[in-house]
Amino acid sequence: MAPKEMSYTKKALRYKVNGDCWEYSGTIGMYGYGQFGHRGKTIRAHRASYEIYNGKIPNGFIVCHTCDNRKCINPEHLYAGTYADNYNDARDRQRTNHPSGENHYNCKLTLRDVQKIRNSDLSQRKLASTYGVSQTTIGHIKRDLTWKTI
Repeated sequence: MAPKEMSYTKKALRYKVNGDCWEYSGTIGMYGYGQFGHRGKTIRAHRASYEIYNGKIPNGFIVCHTCDNRKCINPEHLYAGTYADNYNDARDRQRTNHPSGENHYNCKLTLRDVQKIRNSDLSQRKLASTYGVSQTTIGHIKRDLTWKTI
């Protein structure tokens, strides 16, 4: 069976230019992406733009933005990537909401504590008891598996 051809066109993609971005001017969904209805389905505008200008989105891929603007449908700002690509891109641009270090909700140690642990000659068992954490936590700190930013 042949793949279905998309029948939406550039006319479906109403936008206003904002700098280099083409901001979709139709309906914006609850996650901030432009969207429109087509044949009983909701289509995200950036995905439609990608397909109109670049062709079918490969299986297992999503459409990512290089501009961090969810309303943007400029095909030059869109690329097909994996969820991992998208997450790594967001992380590299510090757009994730995953607190780490002292800002983590479950943190028991401070930066100063970690520095003292790394410089200590005490056993991991003694350090774990002193700081109220597991021996595994101390081992991870000593081997730079956690608290890598220090």
